[in-house]
Amino acid sequence: MRSDFTYMDELITSLRKVPDQPITTTVTPLRAAAPTPFAPTGNADPLAEGVPLGQCLRQRRSSLVYEQEPLDVLPLLDFCRAAMQAERETWHDEASAPTESVFVLLKSRDVEPGLYSVTADSIGRIGDLPDAPPDTYLGIQREFATGTGVLSVCGDLVRVQHAWGDHGYRLLMTRASALVYDFYLHCVAIGLGGTVFAGFNTASARGILDADCIARHHLFAATFARPVPLSW
Repeated sequence: MRSDFTYMDELITSLRKVPDQPITTTVTPLRAAAPTPFAPTGNADPLAEGVPLGQCLRQRRSSLVYEQEPLDVLPLLDFCRAAMQAERETWHDEASAPTESVFVLLKSRDVEPGLYSVTADSIGRIGDLPDAPPDTYLGIQREFATGTGVLSVCGDLVRVQHAWGDHGYRLLMTRASALVYDFYLHCVAIGLGGTVFAGFNTASARGILDADCIARHHLFAATFARPVPLSW
């Protein structure tokens, strides 16, 4: 889904190097610090019933052109936290291997852009964004990197393998996809848009998500932003 070959050429060149030569890249990996917690938003019930699902599905439109004005994103983080709490209560033992939602906030009005970790119990800032165009370090389709941000749900493959064997990965993917679609449909219900995708490549996930792709493995993702109004 990318038409530029700069990073592909870089990868191919690096594979030709002998093992004792260092491999350089244009992206500096991030290392997540301990999350800086945020106070509650004051929303008593982030999961309060809003627009019905049928209406959400009917009002969806296909668009990759987003407004560039920042949004208030803390309510979205709070919704995700509440959704993860509900998920934990729904899945019971199957949720004993917890998921983590990592938000890459490219634009924001109420908090600083950066990396944010959301779990069922907390919301915290874990790092800054690289000083580079977002599509270069996210490794995703360029249009995806023009929105407000990206949600990526991560999980621990080691824990699910020990608990449920090969079936553990299927359980984890089911939970992650349900959580992402819950968040995506909530965005649609409040007038936002975005795209659900599973397109983070491993190299990008290692850097921006501070993921080893085993104990913290990217599973499913979605972009979110306010779409430019239709002109027809």
